[in-house]
Amino acid sequence: MTNEIKNQNSSTFFLIQILFAILFGMLIFLIAAGIFITSYQVKYDGRIFPGVMINNIDLSGLGFEEASQVIQEGLDYSSKTSITLTDGNKSWGFTPLDLGLFLDSEGIYLKAFEVGRNGSWLEKLKDQYRSYRYEVNISPQYVLDERLALLRIAPLSEEIDRDLLEASLSLIGNNINMQNGQIGRFLDVHQTVSQIEPYLHNQETISLELPITEYLPAILDVTEQAEKIEQILSQDLYLSLPSQYADVGGPWVIDQEEIISMLTVELSTDDDGSEYSIGLDDTYLLYLLNEIAKEFDVKPVNSRFYFDDDTRELVLVASSVDGRELNIELSLEKILTDVLNQSHSVELLVDIVSPDATNSSTAADLGITELVSAQTSYFYGSSAGRIQNVTAAASKFY
Repeated sequence: MTNEIKNQNSSTFFLIQILFAILFGMLIFLIAAGIFITSYQVKYDGRIFPGVMINNIDLSGLGFEEASQVIQEGLDYSSKTSITLTDGNKSWGFTPLDLGLFLDSEGIYLKAFEVGRNGSWLEKLKDQYRSYRYEVNISPQYVLDERLALLRIAPLSEEIDRDLLEASLSLIGNNINMQNGQIGRFLDVHQTVSQIEPYLHNQETISLELPITEYLPAILDVTEQAEKIEQILSQDLYLSLPSQYADVGGPWVIDQEEIISMLTVELSTDDDGSEYSIGLDDTYLLYLLNEIAKEFDVKPVNSRFYFDDDTRELVLVASSVDGRELNIELSLEKILTDVLNQSHSVELLVDIVSPDATNSSTAADLGITELVSAQTSYFYGSSAGRIQNVTAAASKFY
């Protein structure tokens, strides 16, 4: 019994010793761990914990000034990458730094410094261990100064912007005043910065067409119309009759001064747009054509017959003669068309006028079927006035 009690006491004492050794070991471990953790915290106090990287650049153990220098040297996107802005064949090159993109080295440092320093003490230790064991890569941070970007891009508008100009054409005396139009252009500087910004933040090398708005004038070019006027005024205008009537008169010359007075330049607008129309005032032309017609026009002469009572047909006594007249309306239209097509010689249009009674006319054609009436008068002893009247009347019939 006594031996049994002694054995129990011995086992209890052994267990106590083992328990004490375990507790003492744990205490030593905790003390050691505490010392290690404390020394680790003290060592990296104000410094970045080990394993923190930015673009594979190691920032472990660096303080603010050291980290800032390493970051600036290792991340050179802002100063070396090319941003090209284009306008057709023109181009302007910038670096992101030129356009106000700055590396936020302070922000990067703070982000790196905060690794292992956020959350509860246990979370902090877990983050410090993860950083040390597996590395933590943080993204670089850039800050865009839009004000600086606007200031750098705004001068481009001095080369690009252009006022809208409408074309003009006028005739003062014999001087042709011509000004071609100009397409208006406007560079939207704010929109340019907005388009560039995503590429800057993504650190991309780009070539970007500038957002330029163009405004078209109603009429851009009046060169053709000015050349037409110049050609019209280069020579006098000649009006002539067809060659078979050359002996009647002409040609009639309208000199350059008169042409200038007739020329009109008008701005017309329709659904298809606007244009300058070159025309001629026809007042003088109508007057001239009427004067020519007075010289040229000849009335037709009817055939002369007598009625044969036996055959009840007409017998030709004198042949008919065709008349002629100047076609003023068509001649005027031809002049206006030919002159505007830069012709300086226009042949006038003539109409042949047939008489009512021609050599081939029959009694039936003229409505004569019998002797309607006959009168007898004695001519002997007539007065001079009566002689003249009878002679004139007789000439109409025989």
